[in-house]
Amino acid sequence: MSSDIESINSPVSLRRCERCGNPTPGELPQCVNCGAISIHAVVEEHKVKADHHFIRSLFSRATPVTYAILAVNLVIYLVMAVVTGGNFFSELINMNDLGTLVAFGAKTNELLRQGEWFRLVTPIFIHGGLLHLASNSYAIWNVGPLVEKIYGSSRYLFIYLLAGIGGVIGSYFGGMARPAWIAGVGASGAIFGLFGALFVFGYKYRHELPQNFRKAVTSGIVPVVIINLFIGFSITAIDNAAHIGGLISGAALALIIPYAAPGRTGMSRLALATIVICSAIVGYSFFRAYQTSGTHLIQRSIVVQKFLNNYTQGDRAVIEVFDSAFKAADARPVAEAFSRLEASRQALENSPAPDAVSEKIRRDMIEQMKLLQEAAAGTRSDPGSDRLDNVATQIIAIRKRFRDWVSREGFKYGFSLRNSSKNETDQS
Repeated sequence: MSSDIESINSPVSLRRCERCGNPTPGELPQCVNCGAISIHAVVEEHKVKADHHFIRSLFSRATPVTYAILAVNLVIYLVMAVVTGGNFFSELINMNDLGTLVAFGAKTNELLRQGEWFRLVTPIFIHGGLLHLASNSYAIWNVGPLVEKIYGSSRYLFIYLLAGIGGVIGSYFGGMARPAWIAGVGASGAIFGLFGALFVFGYKYRHELPQNFRKAVTSGIVPVVIINLFIGFSITAIDNAAHIGGLISGAALALIIPYAAPGRTGMSRLALATIVICSAIVGYSFFRAYQTSGTHLIQRSIVVQKFLNNYTQGDRAVIEVFDSAFKAADARPVAEAFSRLEASRQALENSPAPDAVSEKIRRDMIEQMKLLQEAAAGTRSDPGSDRLDNVATQIIAIRKRFRDWVSREGFKYGFSLRNSSKNETDQS
């Protein structure tokens, strides 16, 4: 009985009917007296229908450019795996040959400074490893269709290409403190550009977009961008400058490029011309890369030879310093051995390695040569002797990794290990 009293006495929101003027429950769209539908209910119903029409029209659009980009990336990657030489399946997984990447159009600061401007475009479609290709393809597969549906195929391609170029420019300025031969590849700059475009789109058209759609677009992007930027700052191998450059470029483009409102059908002449021009720019850029590829593939042999020579010279200098350090209990390394070690280390620092594995060997060898210089400066009675033992252990491990790399990759570059006790490399 008490529950009945509570329900009777509970407050009810009332409104005055626009037709009959009598009070009627506010939560009901129809008047309980005359049956007239309220103006507010009519407006809400119209808004719901408009939102449904917007979503249906938007998501019914085709996304051919996204699939074309994915196909181009895959074809270029497969061709690179064939051209690189060596074991096809190994290259298909790793694709870390510096000479091949540069020959196909990878960005290096040095070559951009030399005027090879096509490298602002070609790196967007090149990837350095199957995992790299797969992760970027997955991102394009997820975000690309949405941006293409929103902006239309021509504007989407324009944004993707220019955001990718912005990413390469960001990589250039972000890599000015690093060696100029380091190669930059990947679609991540363009992908971040799509994220930036979506975020600006959600904010720019916040008053005319369906509320749930707008929230889904904007709220879903921010965490992804923040997480990926954090990962980029945490891992040195990731070119975060390219991500930032692409993000800023995509956001800036979305500020000035209108989206393709639902209801538009067909492709205008301007849209078709945009696709043709963008495609021509990409095609011409790869044509220019092909024109210079012979030089860079030949240069690969020079790079490999220089790396091998400087590594072996550094290895010999290390042995000389160890010999000098252990000649007598109180003897310090002779000045000549120290001088050769320093010269060998500087030469190795200026020698780009041909792939990621040899690059890691090069960096580790340089680090151990620095530690050896510090540790060998003391006498045998100093604590530095323990450091000498540690350096010796690391040097032995590096030499083994070097021999493994030569055994595995040498035939691709045209050299092999000699069957001798000197453990040296040789041209074959």
